[in-house]
Amino acid sequence: MSEYALQSIRAELIEWSQPLIVDQINHFYFRRLTHAVTVARDLSIQHYRVWRHVLRDEMQLAADLRANLTEIAERAGVTGAMLDEVDRAVLDELMDVVVSRFRRTPNIARSYGLTLLDTATNMARARHFVA
Repeated sequence: MSEYALQSIRAELIEWSQPLIVDQINHFYFRRLTHAVTVARDLSIQHYRVWRHVLRDEMQLAADLRANLTEIAERAGVTGAMLDEVDRAVLDELMDVVVSRFRRTPNIARSYGLTLLDTATNMARARHFVA
């Protein structure tokens, strides 16, 4: 698949995945932080921003936001393992959509799958990225 096609797949993924990502992130924080709705909202917003920049391959911004997210999360009693749990839930949701929606078009499903694999790698890199 050409570089242009891969960029197109990434752009499409960014477009249709936003509500799914927001939903998974909100579900996690609002379920875990029922006693602190404002903190849950702030963490949700910050976590989505990390995802947005990772999907756009803007790693310095993603890393800066992830560091800030980690700091805010620790103050709220949310551990790094819990942040990873949110990321896994998002990736699982996105992969489920790709598998079910594109099962009859294996080349497109594979392209999305590779993009999600790249996204997972970048998400891990965002935790340790140094410019």
